[in-house]
Amino acid sequence: MTIPRRRGGQGSSFAAYRQVLTPFDSREALSVAAAAKIAGVTGQTIRRWCDAEGIGRRRGGMWVVSRVALSMFLAGDVEALSAYHRGDCANVRVRDYFKVQKLPRDVWEAWQDHHSARLHSESRALDLPTASTEPADIATPRPRLH
Repeated sequence: MTIPRRRGGQGSSFAAYRQVLTPFDSREALSVAAAAKIAGVTGQTIRRWCDAEGIGRRRGGMWVVSRVALSMFLAGDVEALSAYHRGDCANVRVRDYFKVQKLPRDVWEAWQDHHSARLHSESRALDLPTASTEPADIATPRPRLH
């Protein structure tokens, strides 16, 4: 089995922005030992991937691994893993990985509801103006000065 190489520049500094096992559901979670057995690597490698690649998170001081994120990572599906990290609940590929892992539909629905609510609250917190509240001249391009 060929294991994907680390994507440069995506180390621990991005951990705060990744949504892994959020909301936590034990049915999506794997122990480090179980994930190592699935991937055919050591527990140390799994812990390193959890930190560097975002396939797991710490819970009670111990690493737990997302079945979904591990599956994406082992498949080399960087696009789907990135969408999972962002909490992109509209992404069909993310949904398909939940299905492939044979997780109950309510696990996917809870994940989707959580991230939909999170994204909605973040956009409200930014208080961005809508098209109807913007002055008309904002869209008017300025002349170029030579």
